[in-house]
Amino acid sequence: MVRPSARDPLSDVREALPVVMLSRRLPAASYLYLNARPYRAYWRLSEWYSLSQGRRLAEAILPDIASRVGVESSRGWVVQWLRWTGQAFVVPNQRSLGNRVVVAVGPAGEEPAVVLKIANSSGASRTLERQQRYLAAIHADERLGTLRTLVPRPVTEGITGGQRYFAEQALPGVAADALRSSAPHAQLLSTAADAIRALHERTAATVSVNPNHLRRWVDEPLRTMQGAVEAVYGEGHHEETFRRLRAELNRALRGRQLTVGHIHGDFWLGNVLVRPDECSVTGVVDWDRGGPEEIPAQDIVYLLLITRVFADPDRDFGEIVESFVGGAGWRTDERHTLSRGELAFRVDDAIGQRLLVLLCWIRRTAAVLDAIESAPTNSWMRRNVDVVLSLLATRASNWSREAEA
Repeated sequence: MVRPSARDPLSDVREALPVVMLSRRLPAASYLYLNARPYRAYWRLSEWYSLSQGRRLAEAILPDIASRVGVESSRGWVVQWLRWTGQAFVVPNQRSLGNRVVVAVGPAGEEPAVVLKIANSSGASRTLERQQRYLAAIHADERLGTLRTLVPRPVTEGITGGQRYFAEQALPGVAADALRSSAPHAQLLSTAADAIRALHERTAATVSVNPNHLRRWVDEPLRTMQGAVEAVYGEGHHEETFRRLRAELNRALRGRQLTVGHIHGDFWLGNVLVRPDECSVTGVVDWDRGGPEEIPAQDIVYLLLITRVFADPDRDFGEIVESFVGGAGWRTDERHTLSRGELAFRVDDAIGQRLLVLLCWIRRTAAVLDAIESAPTNSWMRRNVDVVLSLLATRASNWSREAEA
């Protein structure tokens, strides 16, 4: 398992103290107007505090964790590394989501045995609880056979010091994203895509899209998005666009024969573990956005879209989606990656591919919004939600009807 790079979280803390005091009296959106350097220091001070709390909690429950994996004594077990994922919408240009501390523990001098995830907010607790249930369901699914070795096994969960924690098996390997400078990027994408397709194929079933599917894939996530849009921009903002998008997606999907199965939901190279020397997959982690009876092609579509985001730091996910829906389409290498697996729509079906990208955008955006504690910033909403809605509001509403043909 990859060890996060070390960083001094206390640098610039002295400059941050006025910001810390002021922040207790300001709404989150007001933070964006604070001086950048003190603000970064405030962020690092929050990180330092969360990591300190996480270490203390992890050390307190080490005996229980060790016993859960069959070790008689936790003597010799240590905290090997810690990582904090802060709030995505508090600090500009931060891509980390949720509010949790991730701690790797195990025998000193050896690879980590267990990864401990500590929730620092109710949103993080919800997503981690959902992940724990899904991991248990995957390991109970006999169809997956030996593929289950690529998925962390839940170890235990509980509450200590008022904080929820979830422990899972640590898997070997390093994040594929860390190898982008030393391995061909196309090879990494292909290897990752092949690994998740194997899970898709083992759990695949053909269904006729019914109202329950439409509720989960379209109606509920759009309701979450519309609530966030109105919280930021005011009641009725893009109301007609939401209504039309909901109606068109329902019309395009209702009664269609589609392949469904288990999906990861946040499938990108950072969540794929590989052997550095062989570039073979050893695990897939962070399943909190996964679920059964979903459209498998969304994992591959998400992988390609999020790869574009990391290749172009100046654009966010919604801006990538807006470009695609506006006509950019797939590149030749991306079309090759898509064509190797089961698709809801043919690669050369531009209308169907736009519909699939929109479903992926809706699912991802709703999951992100569900995980946060407060309203997102105007900037994040503009770059991830409003940019796509504005495009849809100006386009002719015939793409879904063409997809039905």
